[in-house]
Amino acid sequence: MITGTDWLHAATQILIAAAWPLGILGIVLIFRRPVRDALSHLVKFRFGGAEVEIDRARAQAEVSTSVAEAIVDESQGAERTPTRTPLAEYYADRVVDNPLNAVLEAYIAIERRLDQVLEDHGQSPYVGTKKLDVTELSALAIQTGLLGSVVRTPLTGLTALRNIYLHGASELSLSDAQQFLSLADGVMFLIDNDVKRYDAEHTKAE
Repeated sequence: MITGTDWLHAATQILIAAAWPLGILGIVLIFRRPVRDALSHLVKFRFGGAEVEIDRARAQAEVSTSVAEAIVDESQGAERTPTRTPLAEYYADRVVDNPLNAVLEAYIAIERRLDQVLEDHGQSPYVGTKKLDVTELSALAIQTGLLGSVVRTPLTGLTALRNIYLHGASELSLSDAQQFLSLADGVMFLIDNDVKRYDAEHTKAE
């Protein structure tokens, strides 16, 4: 026969068993806002079938450093002859009106430049009917000697930043977009400089 004491004992055991999950739930509810704010700078996106989480600020710093170092290395003894309007200048008005669109258009400009470089030198930016993306285009250009391998790191970083901004558009500030345009200009310089050097070397060889 179940007595009142038995019921009390059973209820006590149930409360003890539920104490820790209830406690955790309470902590989550109390601290959900601080945790969310602390993780707000982390952005997830899918790349090559895998989910990648990137710290936005760290990515920006790493790409800025890689672009700067690459430009210093590549511009030793080279004179920069402007042959196009810098992206930061070309998109100066648009970046104020719509920072994300300016970022995406600047990235597309890099893709078109890589397309042009390959096509001008007898290479196709397609494999069958598949259009190569920026990473694949640059890999092909490096493989064929049109570009030096030094451009790989900043271009990969710029691609990561573009993906971050695309999947976190509401957090993209004007200063972020302007920095992206400056970094894109640096990558364009590396591409132009490598192609100029490639053409000069092959002209001499002929």
